[in-house]
Amino acid sequence: MRNDANRQNRGSAETDAAQSQCDDSERRVKQEQRAQGQQSLAESTIEDESANEDEQLSHQRLEQQQPLPTVKVTPDPAEDNAREGDRLIPAAEEDATSADEDAKRRTTCAQRLRRHRETSRLNRPSAWGRKCLVLDLDETLVHSSFREVDNPDYVVPVVLEGQEHNVYVVKRPGVDEFMRIMGQYYEIVVFTASLSMYADPVLDLLDKSQVVHHRLFRESCNLYNGNYVKDLQAIIIDNSPASYAFHPNNAIGISTWFNDPHDTELLDLIPFLIDLTNVEDVSAVLGINHDHAALSL
Repeated sequence: MRNDANRQNRGSAETDAAQSQCDDSERRVKQEQRAQGQQSLAESTIEDESANEDEQLSHQRLEQQQPLPTVKVTPDPAEDNAREGDRLIPAAEEDATSADEDAKRRTTCAQRLRRHRETSRLNRPSAWGRKCLVLDLDETLVHSSFREVDNPDYVVPVVLEGQEHNVYVVKRPGVDEFMRIMGQYYEIVVFTASLSMYADPVLDLLDKSQVVHHRLFRESCNLYNGNYVKDLQAIIIDNSPASYAFHPNNAIGISTWFNDPHDTELLDLIPFLIDLTNVEDVSAVLGINHDHAALSL
């Protein structure tokens, strides 16, 4: 009996141990399954985030490849009309369709261009009824030098390349009387190939009678064959034939003056110039009765 009881107890203990081992195995399997599920969930989340990033990058690339929409701006006609007054030639109107509008626009352009040409060189005569007498400055009315001379009439400071230099100016004999008398008969214009930074202050000192109506400098000359040519339609007195190459029949040649104190050419010209005020076509007289230095063109 005791042996049977012992065998039953051992069997029951073995059964409990086996059951415990089964329970442990089931727990380990469940833990492994939970661990695998968590890992799968993490990997799935990572894959989803990576897919979202790839999708965003694809959208960005697509947006960069697509051209931006074009916005057409229609100009304001009122604004164009306000600016048109400042233009020499108005801008072409792309929407003009009729021949009448095209012809009107061409006429307007031609009128503005003509006004520009009339005012860009010499202004309209301010002394109506008088002829225009154009005078050269250097070696015609005065002589100037950077080297110091005895008894200069004026000393004019000019700045060249950042340095100040003195220009010594001597007046041609009779120039004051010549200018005063010619101012009574002509509209006087001084047209020089010198730079305005020098010529302008010289004329401020020379024109005591204030008879010079207009001043033109090198900026208004045309460079032709290495010479500065004065483009004009008037009477010009100049010592350089190159200056009046385009208008030889409107010119009176005068000798180059440096320092001769006995020179009288300006005074000698006064009576002749007074007579020219009564001539209708000065070029007909100057072309026949005066010797000009011929310039080969």
